[in-house]
Amino acid sequence: MEEIDYDEVVRRIGYFRNKANYSMRKASEGIDKNPQFFKTIENKSIELKVKTLLAFCKLVKIKPYEFFYLGKEYSEE
Repeated sequence: MEEIDYDEVVRRIGYFRNKANYSMRKASEGIDKNPQFFKTIENKSIELKVKTLLAFCKLVKIKPYEFFYLGKEYSEE
């Protein structure tokens, strides 16, 4: 089983955000954060809180376990 590190979490934020067709700005506003919030997350300027990750999962309509799933269904493309 692969391990997941923080860089992978950040990469998945971008993947699922794009898959749901959200810009960084739209995703930030969707969880009531300032328009640049996801830019700071994806640039690793600030660390993601669990509460924020859960709000993000709800926004892009995935379950937290889907975010962390490491099987064949997850793709970088």
